[in-house]
Amino acid sequence: MRRMILACLVLAAADVSGAEFSIRRLAPEASLARSGAVRVDHADLLYSTQFVATGEGPLSAQQQELLDRLAATLQSAGLKFDDIIKLNLYVRNEQDIADITAELSRRFNSSALPAVSWVVTTLPAADARLALDFVAAHNPAQPPLKLPESKAGQRLLSLIPAATRARAFISGQAEKGEGTVADSTKQTMASLFRTLKFLEMKPADVVQVKVFIAPMTQVQDSLGAVQAAFAPGDCPPVVFVEWKSPSLPVEIELVAATSEPQPFGRPVVEYLAPPELKHSPVYSRIARVQSPATIYFSGLYGSQADPDSEAELRDLFAQTKTLAEEAGSDLRHLLKATYYVSSKGSSDQHNKLRPEYYDPARPPAASKAIVTGVGRPGRTITWDMIAVPKGK
Repeated sequence: MRRMILACLVLAAADVSGAEFSIRRLAPEASLARSGAVRVDHADLLYSTQFVATGEGPLSAQQQELLDRLAATLQSAGLKFDDIIKLNLYVRNEQDIADITAELSRRFNSSALPAVSWVVTTLPAADARLALDFVAAHNPAQPPLKLPESKAGQRLLSLIPAATRARAFISGQAEKGEGTVADSTKQTMASLFRTLKFLEMKPADVVQVKVFIAPMTQVQDSLGAVQAAFAPGDCPPVVFVEWKSPSLPVEIELVAATSEPQPFGRPVVEYLAPPELKHSPVYSRIARVQSPATIYFSGLYGSQADPDSEAELRDLFAQTKTLAEEAGSDLRHLLKATYYVSSKGSSDQHNKLRPEYYDPARPPAASKAIVTGVGRPGRTITWDMIAVPKGK
């Protein structure tokens, strides 16, 4: 058995070393400083923590400071702006988006635009007007990346090597606990760790934690509980988004990855649920994937300002389908969906239409959050997706 495992590892290493790294940027929109989707094959993937502007000075000063800090972090790891394949941006004011987009256009090469998503939300720093997190790609045939050291037990960046055997996207889970943000975070992390155990993964395999929190003023209590869950090990990168929930202080989702050999015969994507959690026909509790390719979508919007309408939602599904097909995928190979809504009408229409578009045996893992705004005037819903090319 040991010889078989070693042989599998040698073969896996040979496959990766001989694989071809590539990045395809689909449907670029220079005016929006984004690509509609980005497909990356045979790459090391780097997930970041949330970078928040210092909150000092006007928007121009804040975005300059934040993007300079981002550039320095990338450079220290051996990367540059054009290596970013997915950029998630969080703003306090929707009217700031145009100025930030113009600055992004100056920073990125027009032929290397990332997939981009926007959310209007309260930010972790009181006076900050901008925050972000990213996914970057690295060619494993190039010199290895140099990840920055953890600070106070907190990692800024997490690496998923190209040789990784399996990745898992775990949908948002929520435990009310005693009703406080701190205890809800603690209990939810315990629930997520039980899900990791179901996957035969461990806390050290977690690449990124995303917390939907209400209210954002309690962010330090939640962060402390997340860090305590991983202690004495380092805490992975953490991202916070304020959501409007009447009853749940937090919902938390995870990205995890393992290099442990996987059983033969597993499909490219598995849509799973631990025994204690119900399966839903419109979202999966877990999407586990074994694929050397990943497709990241930009946040999509209806083409017409017709909020809360069925037409707006159908247009979004049509756009998703078109981009997926252009990248070699389809709606049956979506891994992860993040839905942001700012009105009950859009949320209700979305719930109504999802069963029509998703295969009930394989809907994507997902989180849905009611937020202040979705990043475009006259729109009340946006979503971004992660997918893999079509396979078994």
